[in-house]
Amino acid sequence: MPAPPERPIQLVDARDLAAWMVKLAARDDAGAFNACSPAFQWRMGTLVDALRENAPATPTPAWIEDEILTAQGVAPWTGLPLWLSASEPDSAGFRTMDCTRAKSAGLAIRPLAQTIADAASWLAMRGNAGAWKHVLTAGVERALVAS
Repeated sequence: MPAPPERPIQLVDARDLAAWMVKLAARDDAGAFNACSPAFQWRMGTLVDALRENAPATPTPAWIEDEILTAQGVAPWTGLPLWLSASEPDSAGFRTMDCTRAKSAGLAIRPLAQTIADAASWLAMRGNAGAWKHVLTAGVERALVAS
């Protein structure tokens, strides 16, 4: 996993976003919003812990520094979902956006564990051929951990 475990992450369940957008449209409420979970609500470690709870047989995570991931050619966001190097200037502040305006306008964020469990169920029901073609392979992951 991309170190450190305290790295902030922000996300929004598509169902929460869709329900909120319908409410905005019904109220004719316009404007610009950062629609995601509140800044610092979740960290990479929070995500890993929640994922491990959903799949208890998962081994202890190995936390790998950005420099190693970058040097090994891991593609930000696609090779390792939710990972952007902290040294990448174009993504500065990306994981710490102020979402107060969206929350004040009614955006509700469901628990992370629920999103993970529902996403896992959805993935198990669909054809996944090619769905993971850009993420790390098990071999690359083992090499990263070994380094």
